[in-house]
Amino acid sequence: MLKDIVDYIVSRTDKSQEDAKREINYAFKELWKSVDLPNSIFEVTVKPANNTAIISLPWYVDQIKGVKQNTWGVERIILNTPRAYYQNNSYYQHLYTWRVLGTSPLCRSITNASTLTLSFKQPVTTQVTVSIIGQTDQGSEFREQLLFAIGDVSKETAGRYSDLSNVTKSIITENDLFIYGPNSEELGIIPNRLMESKYKIIQLYDKYFIPCNNCNCYDILYKLPPPILYFDEDPVPEEEIVMTKTMEWINLSKQGQEKMAAMYGEKARNLLFASNNNADHPVDHPLDIAPNRLIRSYSGYL
Repeated sequence: MLKDIVDYIVSRTDKSQEDAKREINYAFKELWKSVDLPNSIFEVTVKPANNTAIISLPWYVDQIKGVKQNTWGVERIILNTPRAYYQNNSYYQHLYTWRVLGTSPLCRSITNASTLTLSFKQPVTTQVTVSIIGQTDQGSEFREQLLFAIGDVSKETAGRYSDLSNVTKSIITENDLFIYGPNSEELGIIPNRLMESKYKIIQLYDKYFIPCNNCNCYDILYKLPPPILYFDEDPVPEEEIVMTKTMEWINLSKQGQEKMAAMYGEKARNLLFASNNNADHPVDHPLDIAPNRLIRSYSGYL
């Protein structure tokens, strides 16, 4: 758990517990982004509405590892950035291609410029500041902060927003923060253990081709966003690797400790290699069907 790693770092450096947690999160985020740690890869099936060319994926989809059409499941969906459209004169978005357009703090568009409501399910027990940046009917970029005092549940924005580019909260909270539109429709969510609202925006079909199918579902293999390690009892996968990687981060910032940082970095890489947890490519685990001298079936004789 996190407490064990914090104690390890504090005992070997001059870092306080809070500083150690910050360094651990830096190291942990690097590991999370570079390898597939246990309990970071999952699957989800999505079904876009008919005639929908652009969708947002659930907030918990951080890295898309693979996509297949649910009905046929033969071809793997190719993921492209928008650049391909402009680099090829004869570009045409194939049915088995998705264009990953980017990210947005909103899971759906705002129809008309209006004030927004940000709400927790329960009153907050610690003061929380929510920062909002977006386009309003008065300007292309409007910024405001909403202060949730202890006991507050919801706040309404001062600006009338037609789009948002960023929504963040200042601390980890006990409850999720929801963003609602003028008709109480849910526009986004900041999970309690994360600090911002973020959705991947995907273009499914070419601008001039939208098929209509009875079943238009996709199976998505995805990776969760890196969790923020905060509470002492937080479980941490591969604790030894996180400990070693954190020591590399700490020594990198110290004058004359470059060699020590390199040694910790090499140790972390060796531990990663040994753990064999990076599953970017499909891996078949063959069954061990060889006879085992330690296991024998009872044949009726003693």
